Amino acid sequence: MAARGEVVSANVSEVVNGAIINGFGVGARLASTPQCIVRTLELHRSVFTRIAALRGDDLADEEVFHVRKLLERRTVPLKLYVQFLKDGLSPLQTMLAALRKGHDLGDPFGTARSRAEFVRRVNAVRGTAVDNLIVAHIDLLNRLDSFLTMLQLEAGDPADILQNVRWHRELYADIKALSELRSARDTRKLCDQFIRRIERRGGTYADFPALLERLRKGLDEAAEAQPRQRLAADLKRLDEAGDSLAALQRAHRGVLLKLSTLRRGA
Repeated sequence: MAARGEVVSANVSEVVNGAIINGFGVGARLASTPQCIVRTLELHRSVFTRIAALRGDDLADEEVFHVRKLLERRTVPLKLYVQFLKDGLSPLQTMLAALRKGHDLGDPFGTARSRAEFVRRVNAVRGTAVDNLIVAHIDLLNRLDSFLTMLQLEAGDPADILQNVRWHRELYADIKALSELRSARDTRKLCDQFIRRIERRGGTYADFPALLERLRKGLDEAAEAQPRQRLAADLKRLDEAGDSLAALQRAHRGVLLKLSTLRRGA
């Protein structure tokens, strides 16, 4: 039996050919049920603050207001915690249904299944036996947090611009159909120069629109050489992205995804 306050951890490593190339660690600090309730409500506040900011959702604003009032207490009694969840079930389901509309990303984090389990736990709780309810609550909040991140990144992520450029260079080096284009050498050179400037802090992501303009010759040549890839629509979206770094990163990623379907070595 572990003691309260003790940290239980686990490390996961990705091993390729006997060498660790990636990994992550997970740690959990053991706490009492009242402490877990407060931490869970703090996470609840954080997630619904994100929903309110992302969607301008009035119901999410109200949810944040109510959970803040609850957290003004030093400790939250079990009955108040359960009552807060019961009172919020209907607006919660309305918010989550709205959150899943307007995109075609599906539900890769299983939020619908987690929501159903959470609702079942809320309706089934009796007395002070809330441990399983807390677990279901945290599970739903973590899945929602990941889902919100996915929605934000779908609109484009300037932080991934350098990764885009490295990917672009790799495609024009490793895929025969691209590496043999007349523009391939210049494409790789332009990408290398941009990467070095960013790594040495001699440039910024504000230079990305100009880079894409210079890379356009190679993209147009690829579109002409590979008509089956139907790159015209993807390049049009790149043109329509304007100077928005997020929109450009998203459109550029779409072009790279299309080019990456070319068979390596073909």
